[in-house]
Amino acid sequence: MTSIKPRPPQTKVKHTILEKYLNAWGGILINGLRKQLTNIHLVYIDCNASTGRFVGELEDVVAKREAQLVYGSPIIGVRTLDSLANWARETVGINIRTTSILLENDAQTFNDLKESLVLAGLAHKIRETSNFSSLRDGEIAVLCEDSTFMASQLVKYTQSGHKFSFFVLDPYGPKGIPLSFVGEIVRHPRHDVLINMPYQDLLKKSGIVPKQKRSSIDEKLLENYNAMFGHRLWQTIVKELDTDAMREGQKSLHTDAPFSQKTMKARDLELNLMNCYKESLLSVDQNLTVKSIGLRFPDKERTMFYLYLTTHDPTGAFKMNEVLWEAGYQEHELRWGLKESKKLKDGQLMMFDIPAPPLQTSQRVSIEEIATHILRLPTGKFIKKRDIYTALVDELYFAKEIDQALRLLRKQKKISFESSLTNDTLITIEVS
Repeated sequence: MTSIKPRPPQTKVKHTILEKYLNAWGGILINGLRKQLTNIHLVYIDCNASTGRFVGELEDVVAKREAQLVYGSPIIGVRTLDSLANWARETVGINIRTTSILLENDAQTFNDLKESLVLAGLAHKIRETSNFSSLRDGEIAVLCEDSTFMASQLVKYTQSGHKFSFFVLDPYGPKGIPLSFVGEIVRHPRHDVLINMPYQDLLKKSGIVPKQKRSSIDEKLLENYNAMFGHRLWQTIVKELDTDAMREGQKSLHTDAPFSQKTMKARDLELNLMNCYKESLLSVDQNLTVKSIGLRFPDKERTMFYLYLTTHDPTGAFKMNEVLWEAGYQEHELRWGLKESKKLKDGQLMMFDIPAPPLQTSQRVSIEEIATHILRLPTGKFIKKRDIYTALVDELYFAKEIDQALRLLRKQKKISFESSLTNDTLITIEVS
């Protein structure tokens, strides 16, 4: 029996984040390396590829409209690499090599995945092989294997030659991925990674933690999350967690309801749990940059999962900020659209396009504030732009905002640099 379902709003947002950042990641690499390397090789690896397609959008199914086939992360990844290769050849004037590796452990889901690749017109690229070094340009290796046992094999391939790899670690269903595997992937500088952390399931399992007597099944469930965090310290956080308060707290975060002390504590506990996983990732490599976003259930004011993006490149980190900021608005609009669709009768079309109410979110930091932050950095008389990016990497700024701040400072004669702003642009600090 097929496991193919409609695509819910939070999954569509996840796919948008993947496509936008994967495009940006490839563009940053190609532009940055085209004068240094002639054999750029981009690799896309989907470690939990699933079926590769959906029977339309959930919004269409709810409104009983005709559903159109929607492709998932494996095909989004393959097609994005193909698009990057075409762009590099036609616009930048260089040839790059691409390969993809798709892994799926469940046999039926794996068969659905292969069918999806055929439906997407990619049958001629498919090879069922674990000999990744034999893959030719543009080919796709598909394997019915548990990726968590293949870390050394995958890393051996990605670390050979001049490869730059993007990994998707997105388990199907409520199951965390062991940090022992994740760590082997995220710690390499030429790996950018998207990780799905199943927050809602973790919240449900938190009720097991305070139990005095646990069944063997309960112990195994907790061990799964011990493995995901790489320690047991997360349990000290959830021991204080009241699930009813958490639900109330999450709802109040997205409504006009006033915060009570109870719900504010619930909010802080969720943030602590989220940051606990971030710290687990950073424990692998302190030079890693980690960004994240929480995505909610389609029809409930509760967090369903967190997406974490990791990189070693400051420019990529600021692009992550921009992509995730835009994703928050997309999620808001999609959830509103689903809510409105539920009001329609069978196949009925909306007579008027009712816009979603404004999203209550924090304002962007002003360019003037970023400029002030730059001047406060502990730099000498001269500094390259890349070093400013590195110093600001943990902030939520966008790359274009930092560049605007640098141009503002030049206009104010507080710094000076040549007209073009590249990573190697040397900036002279005129004020102390």
